[in-house]
Amino acid sequence: FLDQLYFDGDLRGGELVIQSQTKVKSLVRGKPDQKSVATTISGVDFAIPFEGLIDSEKELTRLEKEVATIESNLSQLQKRLSNEDFVARAKADVVERDRALAAELMDKLERTKERIKLFSS
Repeated sequence: FLDQLYFDGDLRGGELVIQSQTKVKSLVRGKPDQKSVATTISGVDFAIPFEGLIDSEKELTRLEKEVATIESNLSQLQKRLSNEDFVARAKADVVERDRALAAELMDKLERTKERIKLFSS
């Protein structure tokens, strides 16, 4: 169980449902003072403080390794896609799959870098 879940927005009377489904002891209107992860659901911002729950240094190290792996994979994929011979000779579905994978990796890279900022501040 979490002690507190912070929120900003109209819960429309669903406080008890949220507490029972999230296994949180209390809902607090506002934003936490400590580091937290946040999301928006149906126009309501929720924040969960994570200090003391996660070893920030270990998580930062893990995320930095993940960024390096993503960047390496993305670089290889972009190199292949920039090769005109590959694009001309490969089956269209292979090229399309690689392009989709490159887009997915770029999105994952951006999200991972955002999480690094969260643990770095």
